[in-house]
Amino acid sequence: MNPHRYQTKDFRGLTLTGLLLLSLTLCACPSEKEETPRDMPKPDSNQEPATARDSITAVPTGTKPATKGPMLNMDMDELRLVLVRPGGPAAKAGFKSGDRLLAADGKDFGGEDDLVKALIKAGKQKIFFEVRRGKSIETLPMDQNPPGWLMLSGDSFKGFLVSRVSNPAKPKRRDEGESAMAMNLPGYAQETIQILEKPTKPTGILFWGTFAENGDKMLAAFAQACKAAGEGTDCMLVDTMELFTAVRKTKDFSAELARIHQNIWPGPMAVDLFMEADRHYGIAKLPTLIRIGIDGKINLRIDGPQTDYTQAYGVLAKP
Repeated sequence: MNPHRYQTKDFRGLTLTGLLLLSLTLCACPSEKEETPRDMPKPDSNQEPATARDSITAVPTGTKPATKGPMLNMDMDELRLVLVRPGGPAAKAGFKSGDRLLAADGKDFGGEDDLVKALIKAGKQKIFFEVRRGKSIETLPMDQNPPGWLMLSGDSFKGFLVSRVSNPAKPKRRDEGESAMAMNLPGYAQETIQILEKPTKPTGILFWGTFAENGDKMLAAFAQACKAAGEGTDCMLVDTMELFTAVRKTKDFSAELARIHQNIWPGPMAVDLFMEADRHYGIAKLPTLIRIGIDGKINLRIDGPQTDYTQAYGVLAKP
């Protein structure tokens, strides 16, 4: 089940190659070839196209949905697995990122609420899921709960986009000397990761984005700085501003997080799917490094790309 069900909130204005115009459609999109901006990731080759059911479409400002087609699209009742946590019940049962949940024990899902009810009803009993994977339908039994997956519903996706368009106010940036704000985020390898207002020890957090330029270099520098800081400092990664990548390129997104977790950063890694960091900390440039002291104040903030990540992040180890 999705650990975060979002209603309309005060988010920053929607940006995706400029501002996005929200369009709710009730029919299939035209067959005219879709134009994809250069900086948009390409869709998975085996990912199903949008159907004629209720759907939500995001297009750049100034384009005409009737002629350009969708850039991002999820059916309103779609339930897609964005991540399957390694070693969890869902992974052991054979679920994979990109799978679309269709039914449980023969009952079709009409939305996220139906999935939640099915999981609660099953408890610790075995439950049989029907899953669409590419062009095939799989039946997968699972007998443990919670599943250990990060699921995105079309309804939550719709609510997020609507909130971004209807509440364009810029969130307040939190600078050095200001109080930290708590966040509960889904984790890549664990159910939730907490960012506390007053941590028990200084906490370094690197907000970054998957597929970022020089990503391996910055993550390696952060890992080195955290190692130098020693056990007196907690460190975590927060992959943020990734909703659109997760929707458009689900499998590649999941594979990249797995590679980073295995090869570069085995520590706590949160997935900020709905861009909470933007709302709580005013994160506008990636990567952004902050450190929160035990007094709950931000005592270090470094925004944006650096020419030398090792030198820039090395200050994390300083008192």
